[in-house]
Amino acid sequence: MPLRLTNNARSSLAAALPASASQAQVGAGSPFPALILEDEWFPVTIGAGQTDIEVCRCTGRVGTTLTLERGAEGTTARDWPAGTPVELRLTAGTIT
Repeated sequence: MPLRLTNNARSSLAAALPASASQAQVGAGSPFPALILEDEWFPVTIGAGQTDIEVCRCTGRVGTTLTLERGAEGTTARDWPAGTPVELRLTAGTIT
């Protein structure tokens, strides 16, 4: 699966994100890369700091809606409130 990256892509959740959800609404979708090929993706972290985060794979983006594979790299999908930071971060799992 081809990896798509961009610098300084960050936003916040526009609405609460339940642990069972696979789509997140963010306040600004344009900082995140457009996924052109069917199997492209980019890494996303939800949360703040270095320990209170969830790592996801974003496999689709339409405007401000991100389609996510939740709980990647040993993290757990959980409920997140509106306003929680969402960032494109290069993670160890992405590199390996």
